Amino acid sequence: MEKSKLLTDILQSVSRSFYLTLRILPVNIREPISVAYLLARVADTIADTDAIAAEKRLHYLRLFQKQVMEMPNEKSLQEIVDNLSEQQTNKDEQYLLKSIHQVCMLLYGLWPDDQARVKAVVATLIQGMEIDLTYFPSEKEGAVKAFKTEFELDNYIYHVAGCVGGFWTEVVMAHEPALHDWNKKHNINLGINFGKALQLTNILRDLPSDLRIGRCYLPDYELILQGLKPDMLLKSENSCKARPLLIAWLQTTINYYADAQQYFTEVPRHCFRLRLSVLWPILIGLATLAEISKSERWLDPESPGKVARRWVYGMLLCSIPLSFSNRLVVWWMNWLRRKIVMV
Repeated sequence: MEKSKLLTDILQSVSRSFYLTLRILPVNIREPISVAYLLARVADTIADTDAIAAEKRLHYLRLFQKQVMEMPNEKSLQEIVDNLSEQQTNKDEQYLLKSIHQVCMLLYGLWPDDQARVKAVVATLIQGMEIDLTYFPSEKEGAVKAFKTEFELDNYIYHVAGCVGGFWTEVVMAHEPALHDWNKKHNINLGINFGKALQLTNILRDLPSDLRIGRCYLPDYELILQGLKPDMLLKSENSCKARPLLIAWLQTTINYYADAQQYFTEVPRHCFRLRLSVLWPILIGLATLAEISKSERWLDPESPGKVARRWVYGMLLCSIPLSFSNRLVVWWMNWLRRKIVMV
């Protein structure tokens, strides 16, 4: 399969809205980040194949990780394909798994430093997926389990998203001369918090559906303070009782977005494509928080928690001229932040 097809058609089919962010990136930055994304999607597809037991998924996930860390072994990769590809209900994910060898080989077309960065971030992401498979009950058990503490949640969101912000920062600093004077430690920390903001947004948006596969990412001790247990969140009528919990995590997420905003303003104005790639997830994330916060039945899986596609298209058009001005973009972000209902 041609490399261009993997990095365009297949990438688009499995990356959904994130594809826009990948495509707007400068070409020299786009390839290592896209390869990392495809490898992570393969791992995620393995971890989410609920037609087989969690123990087997864990085995195949670790087998895949070994292929990424070392030169891929075609026999081992074929074992993954043979046991998991036909279990996929999503045809795009099935095709991705069947292309697993070609996806792995994309890694070895990168510069050695980029290979090392991709391997490191994929290994960290897989650790996050292992938490899902080992900590939470099987999807078929019908039980719901929550993280015990805020520390466990923070550790989880670092492994499944925060690390991506650090990886992204290392890649753009390596390939964009205009960023060579960035403070590496400072900007990596901003990038990590950027990733955490996006992941917490996903957690709050997807909480109703995650609960139905046994996963409550909100800390158990905070539920107890509200007189709740994890399985009580399955009932949408408890949305009001659980709202203080939602507000607290909305505030935490907003605080992380403040670092994402600073990250954006530190990207030089002439790095137009890079600024857009950073800006779009922030705007969509803040708008998503606003939608979640407005719902009186935020625990209802049928409750809307996503921004309308029409809004996204409008945002994309408006962002092109406005992205050159930090002042106007910060005003826009603050305006979206004020739309988040905190009562």
